[in-house]
Amino acid sequence: MKFLSVILMMGLGLTSAAQDVSLALQKPKRPGSETLNKQWENTTKGLNVSFTSSNVRFAKEVPPEVSVQNTWNASAWKGEKIHTQLLLWANNNVANLSIQLSDLKDQKGNDIKKENITVGIIKYVITDEFKDGCGYRKAADFDSSYVADLIDTKTNNIAVNARNTQPVWLSIKIPSTTKAGIYSGVIKIRAEKEYDLPIKIQVLDKTLPAPALWKYDLDLWQHPAAIARKHQVKLWSDEHFTLMKPYIQCWPMPARKPLPQVL
Repeated sequence: MKFLSVILMMGLGLTSAAQDVSLALQKPKRPGSETLNKQWENTTKGLNVSFTSSNVRFAKEVPPEVSVQNTWNASAWKGEKIHTQLLLWANNNVANLSIQLSDLKDQKGNDIKKENITVGIIKYVITDEFKDGCGYRKAADFDSSYVADLIDTKTNNIAVNARNTQPVWLSIKIPSTTKAGIYSGVIKIRAEKEYDLPIKIQVLDKTLPAPALWKYDLDLWQHPAAIARKHQVKLWSDEHFTLMKPYIQCWPMPARKPLPQVL
């Protein structure tokens, strides 16, 4: 049990740290209106375009702080699907914007057909702030805002409203029959003018098995804070640790009296 306690404490420290990081990263504090106006006034006029990380959510009403990248270089296995974001933002209205795709080709005449490339317009949904982590969610105590969430792959013609940021999700599926090599192509954006954005994908001589052949373990976990909330005790108190003990001893769950749900 002493060893188990050490493992538990390490796990709690890691989950608490991870939660602290998520609080800092998920929804940065929105600038005040005066600061926001200055940021947009200093933004390059017209439509701004850049590739950017697929791991970042961008606020709808805030100009993104990114180093502009007009090309996307990536590597992939055969049978893999890779992703990036294409970021659009403007301080004036940009209507009737369209994104056009082309085949990717290598120097030997092999290609990845454009049908394997998917464009998804990232849409915003209303949510509340992620203040103080999960758990207590009384609506009156949490402010609402827009957050990038839904990916619409059915719409290809879009508009960027004045002083708005519009991320676009770009996916490329590498067929398992693709020859290894470097494939190049261009994403074209047509708006008030035409933007050509080169893509270069290095397909490695390795193949990802089809999903039907994958083997994996599904590990479902719950943060210990849920137990404190369910039993209405102070988080990380002696009473909380006592209540956690039977849950920990039940991994993996044997046939015994079911524990109370803590969802």
